[in-house]
Amino acid sequence: METALLGDWVGALGHGTATDAYLAALPRQHADTEHRRLQPLWERRVRGKRVTSLRHEPAEGLTLGDAIRDDRSPEAAILADEFTDSRLAVVLRGLCPAESAVARNWARTGDTWAVAAAGAGLGEAYGERVRRKLQRLGDKYTKRAAAAAAWRKEQVRP
Repeated sequence: METALLGDWVGALGHGTATDAYLAALPRQHADTEHRRLQPLWERRVRGKRVTSLRHEPAEGLTLGDAIRDDRSPEAAILADEFTDSRLAVVLRGLCPAESAVARNWARTGDTWAVAAAGAGLGEAYGERVRRKLQRLGDKYTKRAAAAAAWRKEQVRP
């Protein structure tokens, strides 16, 4: 209130253009403005909702900033489904979308095939089926790649 009373509104008192109601409300308006200006950001309301400091500790030793921190880069999100080995993409093309979801879930989590299938919303037996299918597709790819390498080797000989 002290800062509001020392404000520049006092100059409007002696001109006689302001009504009594306006003059009575003027110190309160300035006090509210000063209160809002001096209030810390994390105690303010924006559109009826509180703003909270990221240093606020909802639990012992954990701040809100720690809870919402995301150390992943945008590149990591984009490249999450990219494979370092090009042979994997060829084998995964032989799977239907549900089977692919189970395989990616298994690769991402490292859990058992049953847990990976359950994580994809499918039965536990489905995970074992996907594992066997991937084994067959991998063997098929290895045989074809070996045959192609042998054929290329024969083509190079004079």
